[in-house]
Amino acid sequence: LVVSLFEKRLALGMYAMLPNVNFTQFSTHFSNEKEQYFSNSLHPELYGDRLKAVSIAVGAGVRVTDSLSLGIGITMGLRAVAQAHAFVADAGRLTDIDLNIDAVAKVELVPQFGLSWRPIKRLHLTGTLHAPQKLDIEAGFKFVLANFAEEGSLLGFTYDFLPWQAGAGASFDLIQEKNLVLTATASMLYGRWSQYINRQSIRPEGAYEWNDTISAQGGLRMEKGPLGITLDGQYKPTPVPLQTGRYNYVDNDRVGLALAVNYAFELMKQKMKLGVMLQGYRLIERNQTKLKTPTFADGVNRTPQLVADEVPDDTVQGGLPLAGREGLQTNNPGFPGFSSVGWVSSASLYLTVLL
Repeated sequence: LVVSLFEKRLALGMYAMLPNVNFTQFSTHFSNEKEQYFSNSLHPELYGDRLKAVSIAVGAGVRVTDSLSLGIGITMGLRAVAQAHAFVADAGRLTDIDLNIDAVAKVELVPQFGLSWRPIKRLHLTGTLHAPQKLDIEAGFKFVLANFAEEGSLLGFTYDFLPWQAGAGASFDLIQEKNLVLTATASMLYGRWSQYINRQSIRPEGAYEWNDTISAQGGLRMEKGPLGITLDGQYKPTPVPLQTGRYNYVDNDRVGLALAVNYAFELMKQKMKLGVMLQGYRLIERNQTKLKTPTFADGVNRTPQLVADEVPDDTVQGGLPLAGREGLQTNNPGFPGFSSVGWVSSASLYLTVLL
């Protein structure tokens, strides 16, 4: 929703994307060998629950001169804290407990900035800057036994993390006629993915630190009378390095294509546009092989970022060396390697009402 005021000197806007099943939904998984105790499988890192998250933003723009406009906005995030207090009368009967829960959710406001400049009639330049955005959940629990002994812990989770992002775009009118306008567009988006935080609120480090990325997009826009056509292509590299260690972040380089067609008409003296959009993205195939953890005579693990040896070479049982302890033993779901490839597609029908 965008509304212009004061002879188009001020614009107010709001954007919202709400899932039609659950208001919001998030799931947690481990990206290392700990996932063997849960789903025992691999999960895409930057897809999945991101398609089920609520996205709400509001903003305002001011036309400083006839060719320059500046804007500021905020996106809304959440920070939730939940504490569970449990009384356990009998530690041997954990199904028979008394439980109280304290929970609070706070709204976090994340700023974003933009500018639009038209130095000449045919050329239009834009820039955007978006601060990091995420949803944080702190889950605490405390058990009180019949003898009043207490045990508890506090765990943190981070969902839908987006880093600092800066974008730059340009469009140039190749044809400017009364009933025909043909425009070429190009844009780039920088993402500081080296600051990524995963679902367990852990940041990849060392040789497996994520990479900053630059995504590129280009396309054509045509308006011929009431008919409008848009064609865009995109390349987005993955920020995830090859997963040769204990972690299994699944992500791929992506190539995308989008086609949109809209038609302008008037109904009951109200100007409208009806359109349809098709999008398709190819997740380029990626094959990854794990590096085995080297064996040291003293049993000390000097390569903690490589695949964890879940039965160290110095393991004993009953004072005796455990049989078969030598070498690497692991149930890591990504060992000895994995591949990922796929498609993402969408279709949209939209109606624009010109106020």
